[in-house]
Amino acid sequence: MKIFRACLLIPILLVVLLSIRLAARKTDFQRTCLQVGNETIEAMVAKTAKELENGLSVVDGLKDGQGMLFVFEKGARPIFHLGRVSSPLSIAFVNEKGKILKIENMVPKKGDPLYVVPERIRYALEVPFGWFEKNRVKAGSRIKGNRKILKDGETCFREGIA
Repeated sequence: MKIFRACLLIPILLVVLLSIRLAARKTDFQRTCLQVGNETIEAMVAKTAKELENGLSVVDGLKDGQGMLFVFEKGARPIFHLGRVSSPLSIAFVNEKGKILKIENMVPKKGDPLYVVPERIRYALEVPFGWFEKNRVKAGSRIKGNRKILKDGETCFREGIA
């Protein structure tokens, strides 16, 4: 009888632990649509102190056409690193007018290198590794947004927002 109870208890414990892990990684980022060059990015928006600190470390990865937009106070000089993010990313440092100042490819390495912003910025956009190069987006390109926050179930593509 004890073995039978243990056999029932183990799957229940596994489900509970998995649920806790998924809940801990759940994100409530607002999402918006950005025009980057000729392409559209559906971006999660990180603007609170906690969101800016955690960034993509609480997200299960990015698909093509997705990104994270970091919104800073005017004139910030943040330093970026991959931290707990295990997949490589590309990042654009953007001024207040939406002009990309610099693009960096961030690759997980021993010692977790730091990526320093070249000058004061207002935004940073992280996307899947190589996305900027693949879409011919370079320093000097512009990022435009419509400031619309997507509701649950909406996407840039399906809603024709882009």
